[in-house]
Amino acid sequence: TRAVDEPLQRVLQITEAFGANDRSYRAWSRTLNTLFSRRENFATRTAFEETRGSIAKAVAGMRSSVENLQQSDFNGTGSQLLLDQQAVEQTIAATLEIIERRLDARERQASNLEYLSAAVDRIDDISGRAAANSGGDRDISRGLDTLRFKADAVRYQAREVSGLSTNQDLAPRQAEAASKFRVALNALAQLPDRPYRQELAIEFDELFERVLGADGVFNTMEEILSLQAQQLEQEIAGRRQLYLQVNALGEMDRASEEQSRLSLQAAGGALRRADFTMLGVGALSSLFAMLLLQFLVRGSVLRRLNGLTSVTKKLNQGQLDRPVRIEGRDELAELAAALESFRRLALLSRKNEETLAMRTRE
Repeated sequence: TRAVDEPLQRVLQITEAFGANDRSYRAWSRTLNTLFSRRENFATRTAFEETRGSIAKAVAGMRSSVENLQQSDFNGTGSQLLLDQQAVEQTIAATLEIIERRLDARERQASNLEYLSAAVDRIDDISGRAAANSGGDRDISRGLDTLRFKADAVRYQAREVSGLSTNQDLAPRQAEAASKFRVALNALAQLPDRPYRQELAIEFDELFERVLGADGVFNTMEEILSLQAQQLEQEIAGRRQLYLQVNALGEMDRASEEQSRLSLQAAGGALRRADFTMLGVGALSSLFAMLLLQFLVRGSVLRRLNGLTSVTKKLNQGQLDRPVRIEGRDELAELAAALESFRRLALLSRKNEETLAMRTRE
């Protein structure tokens, strides 16, 4: 039983490690697809926080899986696999930081645009009241109209800039906005020194900061576009690192399959050499029930292992009439053949006992 147990324990170690890895890697793949492709998940702060939570779970699961694989180290590449994992995690952390900074910038931009809309409405209201009290002075009316027109033009341009996808046209539009402000401030300076002039001056000072200031529309949009380019670079780096990780996992998987094959071959050889008349069927059944039910492999291998486990249980119950089905020419087929040989020996032994009992009664 030790000769059978040791190689099967090795197979269990391999399949348990890769079974956990398969589950972790499916979650990992979904996570990276969410992070590097489905950008609508980060359109709002709430969506970003939810997605970041799922990413943290997938990172923890994959890290644990990779550490388990490193401990098994089927082909001597476990340390490199862990380094690959760490590189991907660093890219994920950098990408999440960039996304969060973009969200911050977009929230500032939304605040700027909201303020601009309200400020232009206030300028229009102040100018309208001032024109009504100007006594029909054409110079005042003309200056007030210029202020309203330029304020509205700046608001329209700010909205247009916020929809840009590249910074190619940003500088010319910024210069154009600065020119509009110069015209507006010149018109403001021509107005008579009355209370509405001070009100308008306060509104245009804040309007200027919201458009051309350090945190204004143009600088914020430049930051957003820069972060967008950085995020794209991180996505490219992440996909490249993921490709290397997939290759490393594939190499390790192939190495583990070879070790599984050799281990099963060793177990089959041990069964063929065993003296089945000395090996109780109950012990054999317990061995398969304990080991093979944990042998979490995919597809037909799992089905055949379950079949062998079922056979050992039936043999233990004395059901010897049904032959053991032998499929393929691999190590599992050799195990099935060994069980069939045992079944035939047990059946022959039973018949001999029955014959002996009949003769004794006679």
